[in-house]
Amino acid sequence: MKKSILALFFLLFTGIALSQTTVTLQDQCNCEVLKGTAVSSPGATTPSGADTGDIYVNTNTGTIYFWDGNSWELTSSDTNTVNDRIEVVGTDLVITDSDNNTISIPLSEVAAGGAVGPQGPQGDPGDKGEAGDKGAQGDPGIQGPQGP
Repeated sequence: MKKSILALFFLLFTGIALSQTTVTLQDQCNCEVLKGTAVSSPGATTPSGADTGDIYVNTNTGTIYFWDGNSWELTSSDTNTVNDRIEVVGTDLVITDSDNNTISIPLSEVAAGGAVGPQGPQGDPGDKGEAGDKGAQGDPGIQGPQGP
C-alpha cells in the first residue's frame, strides 16, 4: 500500500515539474528578437545584419516588424479607419475619418431625430392640481351708461 501511494505521489509531482517548462520565441523559430526605435516604418533597412524571420519591436510605438531578408516589414496591416474629426461646418455635421474621407449630415436631420410618424391617440387626462394662490386685485372697469 505504501509503495503504491509513493508511486502515485512520484508521478503526480513529476507531471507538475514537467509542466513548468518555459518555451521562448527563440526556441520555436530560431530567431532573434530586437528592440529599439531605429525601425519606425515598413521598408527600413537598419538595423542590418538580421536573419530572415527576426523580430523587431519599436519600444516607442509597440509596433512589431519582421525581417523578410531585405527590409523590416509589418507583421500585420490595419486597413480599418477610425473617426478622426467631428465638427460643425455651417449647417452640417461633418465627420472626417483617418483616410480623410468625409460624411456631411444636415444638422436639421440630426435635430429632428429622423422622420416624423403618425400622431398617436389622445392620452388620459392627468390629475387635477391644487388651487393656486389668490391673484392680485384687478384694475377697475370703465363706468357703464346711466340707467333709466
